[in-house]
Amino acid sequence: IVLGIAALVGINSFGDNLARSIGEQARELLGADLVLSSSQTFDAKIAPALAKLGRTRSDEASFASLVSFPRTQDVRLAQVRALGAGFPYYGEWDTEPAAAGAQFKAGKSSGALVDDVLLVQFNARVGDSVKVGTLTLPIVGRVLSTPGQTGFSA
Repeated sequence: IVLGIAALVGINSFGDNLARSIGEQARELLGADLVLSSSQTFDAKIAPALAKLGRTRSDEASFASLVSFPRTQDVRLAQVRALGAGFPYYGEWDTEPAAAGAQFKAGKSSGALVDDVLLVQFNARVGDSVKVGTLTLPIVGRVLSTPGQTGFSA
């Protein structure tokens, strides 16, 4: 009986600690206070309600596209995210070089941050270029981790 009670206390304690930890880190996990997502443009009728949600916001367009690396001539289907300045609001980009994430967040980047796994897979590096459709951008940073991107998707 004593072992059963100790195990139950341990399980409850773990659950409480996990819930508290998630609550403390929720903003960093999301990268923002609120994310609204739609596969279509939001209806203009709800624009006034959206405007009341807060002054600071970033827009994102996310889509699957073939991307190519001109130096290596490799092509792959990848998830492309185009983010407005300011994101993430909580947490920081972990990039190489480190300044690339800060410049991107400030809206002062004229290139692409590319996921580390993609760069390794195609032997690409910072300074190379990446092509998305007809747009070619210099690779200005290697993304090691991104706030608001947990690695899980549905």
